[in-house]
Amino acid sequence: MTASTCTIRHPFNFGAVITIATLSLHEHATVLRQDGPTRYRYFVSAIAAAQRVWGLQNQHSWVDCEDERGISGVPFWPHPDYAKECASDMWEGTTVTEIDTHKFINEWLPKIGAASVQVAVFPTPLMKGCFVPATKLWQDLLREISKADVLQN
Repeated sequence: MTASTCTIRHPFNFGAVITIATLSLHEHATVLRQDGPTRYRYFVSAIAAAQRVWGLQNQHSWVDCEDERGISGVPFWPHPDYAKECASDMWEGTTVTEIDTHKFINEWLPKIGAASVQVAVFPTPLMKGCFVPATKLWQDLLREISKADVLQN
């Protein structure tokens, strides 16, 4: 795994530049070792700050998964490096794809919720993820973004 940095221009912040932080190998490994609820909090905070979320696509659609109870979910990651690491085995040949956080909140999460599918938040390479209803993630992301907006003003 190699660390990566990318710089993007945020479409709603009139020229503001957002840099996706480089993950050190230590940070990468430390975060992956955390339990599901801790990775969930990291995910919410990270995608609110980066204003991007990442998923995996194959030639036909976005990938999906099931937990041990048979609950279906669509997986998303807080950084492209985590998604790349999971793009193997059953997801071999998939492409890491970036989604704007505002689009994710306003378009993706309502559609996922309407389909009665959950969000598989930040699965690890061992397929340990935290499955949550789209409405819970939607509420938590709006809360986190509003906290960030208050701090900036």
